[in-house]
Amino acid sequence: MGKVILKRLNDKIKIYKDKHKKQLLLPNPKSEDPDTLTWDLSDATQRKNFLSIKDNLWIEGYAVSKNSGDTGLQLTYRPIKPLSGGVLQDIIDTMKCTVWKEEYITPAGDPVNEPDNEGDGQNEFTYSEDNPGVLKINLKVKIYPEKIASHLKERVYFEVDCVGDSQKKWKDENKDGKPTVDGDYLKAEVKFIKLPKSNSDFGRKYTRFYFDRKEMAKQEYEVFFPKKAMNNPNGKVPNWFYYWKEGKVCGIPDNAIYDPSKPNCYGYVKPWKDSIVRLCPKAAGKNDGPEKFHKDDGTIINTTGEGKGIKCVAEVIEHELHHIKIYKDNYGKKDTDGDGIADENEWGYDGVYTDINDPDTYNLGGSYATDGDQEVRCRKAELNLTIKYYPELDWANPGCQSYNQWGPLPGNRRKK
Repeated sequence: MGKVILKRLNDKIKIYKDKHKKQLLLPNPKSEDPDTLTWDLSDATQRKNFLSIKDNLWIEGYAVSKNSGDTGLQLTYRPIKPLSGGVLQDIIDTMKCTVWKEEYITPAGDPVNEPDNEGDGQNEFTYSEDNPGVLKINLKVKIYPEKIASHLKERVYFEVDCVGDSQKKWKDENKDGKPTVDGDYLKAEVKFIKLPKSNSDFGRKYTRFYFDRKEMAKQEYEVFFPKKAMNNPNGKVPNWFYYWKEGKVCGIPDNAIYDPSKPNCYGYVKPWKDSIVRLCPKAAGKNDGPEKFHKDDGTIINTTGEGKGIKCVAEVIEHELHHIKIYKDNYGKKDTDGDGIADENEWGYDGVYTDINDPDTYNLGGSYATDGDQEVRCRKAELNLTIKYYPELDWANPGCQSYNQWGPLPGNRRKK
């Protein structure tokens, strides 16, 4: 018989009787020495209590070690008589431990309100403009304390969320997310090859860091597509057109088409032929508003939206659909000045008052000299936007949610 003494070496760890941490053994606030537990094996109850925990102790790291092996447990057996005729002395067994922690270096931070698109701390990643497009994500975790990262290497790994049907490929030395060691850092590189099919495949993602198959850390980041590139699954239209249309981001009609042949144009329709909206390269840029035009008598009309990105597209669609409506409302009716506005509608249609003998009452001039009365109404329609647009669905870079912000800012994001 004798006594068994369990002692924690310092307050960097806590000792539990169960893995669910319901029964705390050390520190023991009821004891004179809160870091020590003693069982007298000559006492049947104490002996039973010791036997119940001797093979079932659970250690929780509580404070990060400053050095490797700077904490742990010491188990002492203090016999009441010498063992095997030897000298009466304590038998001591010490188990050294290191309490380590991980810190995500890349990605890191809040990609919503503190976006970063390069270097350590990057939390915004964009596919390349190559075809197929490639998304490269560098993962980096720092391990504390110093000089133990190499000891963890074989027991840790990274995971990253998928990006739709984009092909995930780890760097050769990082197969299955296994990291390489660089001093106190664990690193891995993963690529996704070819852009996914759906707009909803972009956006918020997570990377996770595991030790012995247990998740130790989780970090958010965001994935974007290059706005003007043409490496989407269609391959014949710019990414903004493909994903904003597919994702119903800003009201692009299902039958709308993209026409690259007019680089200085926002969009156009051919209402005498069909009801198709044709969007052009400038549609995803910045609108020309606000614009004011004047009648000869000095009357002013305010027109033209000021949208950028998805809002500009919505304004262009509003504009072009209004051309179609005007055509349908005025087709076949007397039109003295040939501007597309029937004589009976010149005075008051859309709340605009124009001259039946002047096709450009508000003096837009240039190419609108013959149908300015129609064009001015369509530009005015942009100010009363009915086409819905959703900044929170825009994953273009630059776009509403990217570090290089372009377009309406979603309500959940803070302006830089």
